[in-house]
Amino acid sequence: MPEMRAPCLAALLLLCGAAPAQELERRQQSESFDLQLRQSQQELGVPPGDLQRRQEMESLHLQQRQRLDNLSGERDPSKREMERQNSAREREQLDLRNAPQPPYRQTRPLPMQD
Repeated sequence: MPEMRAPCLAALLLLCGAAPAQELERRQQSESFDLQLRQSQQELGVPPGDLQRRQEMESLHLQQRQRLDNLSGERDPSKREMERQNSAREREQLDLRNAPQPPYRQTRPLPMQD
């Protein structure tokens, strides 16, 4: 009987230790999602042509994400790299200065009518 208690006790302790870690990870994911949602909604309020306001907002959003990352503790380096790539891709998509311009068409004057 005592031989059975040790493995059961070890399994119970392992499960109890895993539950808070899973709860912490779930909470961090929830906070991250809430921040992303809030930032996305804020971005919708900025007119597409207002580059200065958009850049200010992106800077603020970056600071907020970094603050959340610091509060969450050290993250997996591969996740951080993926987040950097995603952020860079999002910035490229939002940067209107690099948007393709329509081709310039040379116009001819209309003929004069008599």
